[in-house]
Amino acid sequence: MSTIAEGSAATREVMPMFRQVWATLRDALPMTGFVAALYDPVAGALDHGLGWHRDVGEQNVRVVLPTNSYAAEVLRTGDPLLVHITEGRSAPLWWERDMATWMGVPLLNHDNDPIGILALQSQQADAFDRRDLQFLDNVSHQLTLNVLNAQLYAEARESAAVAERRAHNLALVHRMSRLVSASLNPAEVVRVAAEQITELFGINHSAIVVFAPDYRSGEVVAEYPAKGGLGLRIAIEPNGQLQRDLNLGEPLVITDPQHDPRLDAVHSLLSDNDVTVMVLTPMISRGRSFGLISLDVSTFGRGFTAEEEELCRTIAAQVGVALENARLHQNTVTRVEQELEIARSIQANLFPRSLPSIPGATIAGRCLPAFETGGDFYDVLALGDERYGFVIGDVSGKSLAAAMLMAVARSIVRSEAIDHPAPETVMMETNRLIAQDVPPNTFVALCYAVYNSTSRELVVANAGQITPLLRQADGLITWLPVQSNLPLGIVADVPYHATPIRLHPGDTVLFLTDGLIEAFSSDREMYGFERLQALFAEAGTQSPAQLVETLLDTVSNWQVGDRRHDDMTVIVAQLAG
Repeated sequence: MSTIAEGSAATREVMPMFRQVWATLRDALPMTGFVAALYDPVAGALDHGLGWHRDVGEQNVRVVLPTNSYAAEVLRTGDPLLVHITEGRSAPLWWERDMATWMGVPLLNHDNDPIGILALQSQQADAFDRRDLQFLDNVSHQLTLNVLNAQLYAEARESAAVAERRAHNLALVHRMSRLVSASLNPAEVVRVAAEQITELFGINHSAIVVFAPDYRSGEVVAEYPAKGGLGLRIAIEPNGQLQRDLNLGEPLVITDPQHDPRLDAVHSLLSDNDVTVMVLTPMISRGRSFGLISLDVSTFGRGFTAEEEELCRTIAAQVGVALENARLHQNTVTRVEQELEIARSIQANLFPRSLPSIPGATIAGRCLPAFETGGDFYDVLALGDERYGFVIGDVSGKSLAAAMLMAVARSIVRSEAIDHPAPETVMMETNRLIAQDVPPNTFVALCYAVYNSTSRELVVANAGQITPLLRQADGLITWLPVQSNLPLGIVADVPYHATPIRLHPGDTVLFLTDGLIEAFSSDREMYGFERLQALFAEAGTQSPAQLVETLLDTVSNWQVGDRRHDDMTVIVAQLAG
């Protein structure tokens, strides 16, 4: 008994356990037939068992029990049974052939339900007695305990394997989600998804199809590996069976894709690629499929488990969300780019197309926005009586908000410049109007000057703008002695002051915004005032148009490789020598 207990307990596998019991009993009892097997009460069958007959040898047992068999009686009653055959009786089971004595006991679980049977037979009359039956019953108790332990171990091992597979699949889903969500380019999203799906499932090919808005066709937007299907348009029957099946949101496992009527449109393509099994998983949005992911197998015998189908559903949801987000982002970006292009075009039209001719002077100006739209502006106005107004401004902020305020400020300055001859009055009225409308913490830096071409007098009012530079005929560079004032829009009622300056033949005046000063190189070094003064001194003999280009090009090259962080605007006025 101890040998059986130790031997059967030494393994966690049922068949080796049965084999150990058989080997021990064969030496202890005069048997010519043996069976130890698990019992399936639903099928009424012995399953996963070991049978032996002296004339036949050892074989695995998987058989439906005849209802008139002794084994069926033992399992039905749950009691041990010893039978001495006194009359001829046919043996319905191969290991009972030519039996004269039969002895069997059930394997009962904790609820006294039969889980298996242990039985011996002999061709020898009176081979077994009641003591042998009791011994076999004791063996069955130990064997039952070991079988139950083995089943618990197998269940635990299977549960651990399932948990491990699910954890592995979850990690794969997270990895794929991260990869497909890393890009906001729809083409990149589907390309990565197709590649990852093929590698994840170990299949021959995968493709992603997106349906047209009218659901009459679909386009292959990605495939891996490439087989010439990219861009292929596939006709779809509106409200046909395929569409109805996909709208259910469940993966479709198609085991004969080359003859399935739902795939009539691609039968030739499937045949050319020897596709034997397909899984079509819909991508759902707002309760309707907008595309599908196709997993294509060209290997006979490859199927898909329920876990793999669930994984298909999860991945399709992930890819669908990433693709929808990417498409939404692309549509948003396209719309914003279109709106910015319209705004840029409108703003470009606000800059003067041509500048007025000033007797005894040559002028030029240009604005170089940092982004599609900017907050810098400039203008030169013919005011009459040989008077000309110079306007250069810089609105706080960037992009569309700054562009809108720039347009407002420009219009107000032009209007007030026509209505008021004195620059300080123009500043006061412009400030009062701007302060009423600008948001908090928003302002306009503005320099407004009036030049009289007869007297060569320049009257300058400066509100927080960079002070204009003067280059004299002898090359000397100085800052105009202009009184500083608050930028416009900060305080509504504040006095502004203007400074008259006498210019001389050969003088050049440079109006500029801070974008030229605060330009940074790739190592974060600012261009600064000193470099600008030196450049102005060196290039000041150029014509105004040439000087404007030299200034803007030089500062732009200073920050090569980095995007401009601010607009750059200049006006050059050069008096004849």
